[in-house]
Amino acid sequence: MMAARGVPRQAGIVAGHCPAVMAGLLVIGGLWTGLAASLTLFLIVATPMFHNFWDHQGRIAPHA
Repeated sequence: MMAARGVPRQAGIVAGHCPAVMAGLLVIGGLWTGLAASLTLFLIVATPMFHNFWDHQGRIAPHA
């Protein structure tokens, strides 16, 4: 799905997971809370861009 949007697979995985992990670790550790907030804002913006369920139509197939 990411390749269809023009995002290289590995770059998309790294760009999506690193901020999530870093934000969580910074919040847990109570370190650099401003940076953690910035990473969280990135995730709030990026999540709907890649998980846009409203663009899909039809019946969702059950998992096997």
